[in-house]
Amino acid sequence: MKKYTFFFALLFCILMISCEDFFEKNLKKESITLLSPINGDTISTNAVNFWWEIIEAKDVRYNIQIVENTFSAPVQLILDSNISDNIFDFNLTNGKYEWRVRGINNSSETEYVTRSLFVDGNADLTNE
Repeated sequence: MKKYTFFFALLFCILMISCEDFFEKNLKKESITLLSPINGDTISTNAVNFWWEIIEAKDVRYNIQIVENTFSAPVQLILDSNISDNIFDFNLTNGKYEWRVRGINNSSETEYVTRSLFVDGNADLTNE
């Protein structure tokens, strides 16, 4: 009987120590920090670099969405994509846009964080 008790206690300890390998982190308590472009920024090139902080958890992907105008009054959905990296390059034509990102795994997701930007790829940069 002592042999079985020791075996089950050992098995329980192994399972508790490696619990993180079996259960994914609940992302509802996490939040995305968007780094670039900043809210309301005017981008002087059509190539836009979207960048946010990584969520430290296993198997996290990111859903990035971009709309022309705003999410409350969209003119067109430009992008809706899941990616594994925290940097995404995308070409946009001149205009007003909103972009948002949320973290997702197989069991939960963060709230979206939204920013606006204006693309003016024809800006005069001679004095820069």
